[in-house]
Amino acid sequence: MTQYIFLSVFLLAALITDLRSGRIPDVLSLTVLLLALIPRLVSGNAKEVIPCILTAALLMISMLPLFMLRALGGGDVKFCAALGAWLGLREAYLLLFTALVIAAAMGLVLIARKKRYIRFAVPLTVAAVVRVGITVLGLKGIL
Repeated sequence: MTQYIFLSVFLLAALITDLRSGRIPDVLSLTVLLLALIPRLVSGNAKEVIPCILTAALLMISMLPLFMLRALGGGDVKFCAALGAWLGLREAYLLLFTALVIAAAMGLVLIARKKRYIRFAVPLTVAAVVRVGITVLGLKGIL
């Protein structure tokens, strides 16, 4: 449960900085990445470090087309990759999928209101809350 509290703090920090400045600081992404890796290294579970790094890399590669189309900023991509290292491959892709669905819905609303940009930290945070809620409530196998 403690890990979800830490994760919530970093999601909230990403949300606030993205809404205020339109950026997610690299130091925030790096901190999340290190907090995903350090416990595995310290506990002697070094075998788990490689999947964490591979998950982060796969998430970055998956998001690269959206970055190249300027649909996402570099901070969004790096923060999602760090979250992927924290959550693991399956949960990270479920998080990303959920966030993209929420972003699409937000995009439709913003188009109707003639606004231009979605701060991706908003749907990412909402998606993370949904995914963590599913995990905490024990619905992981169902959804």
